[in-house]
Amino acid sequence: GKTEGRKREAVIRALDPDWPLDDRFVVIGAPTQHQALRLYWRDLLRLVPPRFVHAVRKSEFEIELVNGALIRVLGMDRPERAEGEPIDHLFLDEFADLRGDVLEHLRPALDTSDRPPGTLCAFGTTDMRSGDAFVQLCDDWRAASERGDASYAYHHWSSKGVVSQSAWDEAKRTLDPVLFAVEYEAKRVSTGNRAYYMFD
Repeated sequence: GKTEGRKREAVIRALDPDWPLDDRFVVIGAPTQHQALRLYWRDLLRLVPPRFVHAVRKSEFEIELVNGALIRVLGMDRPERAEGEPIDHLFLDEFADLRGDVLEHLRPALDTSDRPPGTLCAFGTTDMRSGDAFVQLCDDWRAASERGDASYAYHHWSSKGVVSQSAWDEAKRTLDPVLFAVEYEAKRVSTGNRAYYMFD
């Protein structure tokens, strides 16, 4: 449900009538351009009510709204695609699988003078094999939130209650236990970097 929820959040932010400026830049990124388009493009076109759409630029993967907001869907295999303009809201899906320098490229765009501070929503599964940077980000944000810093939030949930009980039971019965723990139970599981981590 992470991706589905963020699609809706991106549209809600783009349509916010209380935004103080005449333009707004919402960027949604995934590890590759193909993945970003597959996960987001078609659904965003369906989620934005047609009366609010000013233009759709398929070659740029942009939806321009009548209120001046621009929603972009971009692959973060080349984060420079998002450089050059401010970013008011940045959604980064499958964060553990992104290039390690994505935030180095995009952080300056989140802090543009004369604009409200940009927001970053990073989400995905904390894969202990490849997602060290995401694990650290989650730990840092959780610690900041627990200290009372309202600039940060950390949310953690499993698929229990999101998928049907029968789907949960089937996945638990048929999937590799580590994969089930990561993808369904949202647990951090270390495989010890072994070639075949189930070897006993």
